[in-house]
Amino acid sequence: MSNAQGNILEDEELIDTLSRSKATSVEISVKVEEAAKTEAEIDHTRNAYRGVATHASVLFFAISDLSLVDPMYQYSLGWFIQLYETSIENSNRGLKINERTVDLIDCITFTLYAQVCRSLFGKHTLMFAFLLCVKILQQDGQIDALEWRFVLAGGSHNAMDARNPASTWLTDKAWLDIMNLNRLENFQGFVTDFTNNIAHYKKIFDSVDAHLEPLDPLWEPKVSQFQRLCFLRCIRPDKIVPAVKVFITHHL
Repeated sequence: MSNAQGNILEDEELIDTLSRSKATSVEISVKVEEAAKTEAEIDHTRNAYRGVATHASVLFFAISDLSLVDPMYQYSLGWFIQLYETSIENSNRGLKINERTVDLIDCITFTLYAQVCRSLFGKHTLMFAFLLCVKILQQDGQIDALEWRFVLAGGSHNAMDARNPASTWLTDKAWLDIMNLNRLENFQGFVTDFTNNIAHYKKIFDSVDAHLEPLDPLWEPKVSQFQRLCFLRCIRPDKIVPAVKVFITHHL
């Protein structure tokens, strides 16, 4: 327009140029809006699958920990990625996003578990299934770190603050474990309840299927399957293995 001479309203070339510029501007605006919409859709879809990616990373670090059990258990990232891609190919594609993410997680978990178990010694398969369950639940915030430590190593306090109320059948070590259990946030007050319900806990102690026996009515609704392991570690550590099998069946 700065180079136009005379009456610009009579300059047909200029008018045509302005018309084309306006059309191009409108076209660009439409494309920008479409690009923004497409970007938002991509972000939404990507975020929907973020949980699958997080789950996969948990699985990889779970199998990486197996090298601490036996140096022979080594799994490369390349092998894991290939397994991950195979799981995606074998999953059901004809589902809504929410259903597909659940299906992908199940498919990836099962495929990894089946493949890794083929390379483990028989005595380590249960341990691996348990480790896998714990890692997944930890990621979901369903397992307290101090409770996990208690299952693995027991309590750290050695001072017996109260007299053993059932010394005829409960060892002092078991009573000390119960007092340490009471120090965990989710078990505060358990010592008092145990003392007030000695007969009930004696029944659990004597039971052949102690890992299946319910706690007293106050605590039974409160404890999770994992927290039950904490309790069994105190009075019936010999039932930890069958209890772990129940735990795995419930969660994996």
